[in-house]
Amino acid sequence: MSAVRLLLAVSGLIVWSSGFVMLYAVSSIGCEAGVHQTDVLGANLLTALLFVVLIVHLAVLAGLQWHALTLWRRERGSGGYPAFLAALTCLVTAAGLAGMLAVGLPVLMVPPCD
Repeated sequence: MSAVRLLLAVSGLIVWSSGFVMLYAVSSIGCEAGVHQTDVLGANLLTALLFVVLIVHLAVLAGLQWHALTLWRRERGSGGYPAFLAALTCLVTAAGLAGMLAVGLPVLMVPPCD
């Protein structure tokens, strides 16, 4: 089994943790710098920046999920370790995608600096 397949198995959670850290870092730095006081397209600039960070991470996770599903469909009939690893990759990436939605959706609902 290659190291690339093992890295792919955990990449969903790696991207989720990157998104988690980026959202909270941009939020805290933006609040401290006063970025939330500038309006852009009916929303404050900080909310727009957080939305961009969220969308980028969700797009990467969606691409990983698509790749994982393709891999699982190819391996599911073979049985053994490759099929298990493909199924595990699908589940872990789906967990990362769900976690990113749970962490990121409040960006659109809650004012960032109140």
